[in-house]
Amino acid sequence: MKAIFNGLVFFLFLLSANVYATPPLIVDKVSFKLLYQKEQYFLKTPSGNKILVQKNWLLPPDQLEEDEMSYVTSFNYDSDVHSFPISEKIVGLHISSYSIQNGGSANSAAGRDLFLIFDANSMKLTPGKIDLNITKSRVRSMGCFWANFSNFYIYDINNDGFTDLGIIAEKIWCEHENDPRAERESISGPFYHKQPIKWYIFQSTSWQYNTKLNQNIPDNLIKLPLIGLSKSPVEFLIEILGNRITYK
Repeated sequence: MKAIFNGLVFFLFLLSANVYATPPLIVDKVSFKLLYQKEQYFLKTPSGNKILVQKNWLLPPDQLEEDEMSYVTSFNYDSDVHSFPISEKIVGLHISSYSIQNGGSANSAAGRDLFLIFDANSMKLTPGKIDLNITKSRVRSMGCFWANFSNFYIYDINNDGFTDLGIIAEKIWCEHENDPRAERESISGPFYHKQPIKWYIFQSTSWQYNTKLNQNIPDNLIKLPLIGLSKSPVEFLIEILGNRITYK
């Protein structure tokens, strides 16, 4: 009887430890907000506190010049912030931007996704250190459509009690072909391709890319919802182009 009691106590201990180590993966769409006030960005927490967000996290200095030369800016950040648990007291924050060109034949759009880490104990905000650049875009150029989009997933892929990030990238593109019989370069396409999943493992204070876990897709993977969009730019073009797309 004593052995049964001790076994039950140990089982309850393991169950309790698991609950605290791996909180339920639920995406919260309302508790956090991104504010832009007096040319500064702030994160509004569930308690109402405002935490300064370093501007260079949202506006990388080495990418500003290229953005200024584009049809549309990719730095138009949405105020909505989606959050998810990394561990018991650490929260992952998904921040997103998107802009659509007003007028013009290019029909261009561009946006970014970035991830921050919020420590609920220290109220400290740090970057997730995943440099993804432009994660969603579309444009019409040389009579053809081009688009890209990154799908984000959360899961503890290595079973260490911390939530990891998976990314599946999609793209639509055209290819240039040199025809010696033609006076100018021809274009073939559009083509569509979806890449295998890439995993970024949470280690200590940030996510790190891990090639060994690529292409590992568990059944109960959770996809992060879109922020400020009803459909991705790739979905938008698939609806327009229909059977004109060649899938690779």
